Amino acid sequence: MHLDTFAYCAASQRYAVSRAAGAEPLTSPPMTADAFDAGLLLGRDLLYLALHGIPDQPYWYGDHYLTALTVDALQNLNLRKTVVFVASCHFTAGPFLDALLACRPRALIAGSGENYARNQSLVGPHLLGYFLRRSLEAGLPPRLALATAKYRVQITTNRLKSRAKAKDTRLVEDIQANTDALQFEVLT
Repeated sequence: MHLDTFAYCAASQRYAVSRAAGAEPLTSPPMTADAFDAGLLLGRDLLYLALHGIPDQPYWYGDHYLTALTVDALQNLNLRKTVVFVASCHFTAGPFLDALLACRPRALIAGSGENYARNQSLVGPHLLGYFLRRSLEAGLPPRLALATAKYRVQITTNRLKSRAKAKDTRLVEDIQANTDALQFEVLT
């Protein structure tokens, strides 16, 4: 089944997010919080948000700390039919969690702490987001879709572990990013 997906990310994450979300993302820059239209979030099956977060701040950032989204932009949004996937660092340590919960999404899926990813490949939260989207497209409900996505990330991580050598820093980092992504959960 086709998902009506909206993705918003830091410009440097464009390639990975477009692959993970299955949609061309809006990026920051050039988008800024002042110009952002929250109406873009409405009526979607899936929101894929991958902006930079800092603990306890009511702002998410694009590249170069350009303010991309504010908590205020989420006020009074009805996301009851929408699965929201958040790949932003420190999501649970700030006001965006409460702001998105107040929108009453069908499911809010995210992790806490730092969410390491790569710009040009599917690693960590973007790998999880890719498998989540594919599971939702297959018609699975959000909790089962997340469980299926985590299983697929674990299989990928196990394969990486079998190839990893201590000197292969990139591979070790990818394994850690994938392991961190396995901590994501449905928060609604």
